[in-house]
Amino acid sequence: PALATLDFLKFIALPAQKNFDLPSALPLLLQLPLETVIIENVRMEAFPVELFTLPRLLTLIIRKGNLRPRNPMLVPEGGLFGSTSLEKLILEGYPVAGEERLGPFPALREASVSRCNLAGLQFLANSPLLERLNARYNRLETLPEFLANCTSLRSLELSHNPFRKIELNLEGLQVLEELE
Repeated sequence: PALATLDFLKFIALPAQKNFDLPSALPLLLQLPLETVIIENVRMEAFPVELFTLPRLLTLIIRKGNLRPRNPMLVPEGGLFGSTSLEKLILEGYPVAGEERLGPFPALREASVSRCNLAGLQFLANSPLLERLNARYNRLETLPEFLANCTSLRSLELSHNPFRKIELNLEGLQVLEELE
């Protein structure tokens, strides 16, 4: 509870401890003017979509660390969970289920969703400012059509996905510098 008194706090890295009680901490975190939230090595059964209600949230980083999740993080049902302010989303090593309920992220510039066991990236479809996308080590079988409209895309990393067929015209990506 003392955390909620720090009404000037913009950046927080939560304890890298698998037994940290994130659901109990969320109401307190939502009282802060946070711009950056880092969650690493915390056991989570549900995706902390409540963090998207932070009006100044610019960066959300969720990393697995050395924890082996028992089950995928489930995005709760009940609608789309996005953020109008989020510019950087990093999800690494946590399997995610129900990812189609994430988004939109209209201000998103960077997304790294590696090793998340994702079959699709539609939750990023309404991210027209996207400059960097790392979706390595997932279950993508096709390239999402919305990528052709991401004209600000500079870096695209899609290796280690079981693509069956790649049929997408990336000709409009004139500023693309890196393609993996």
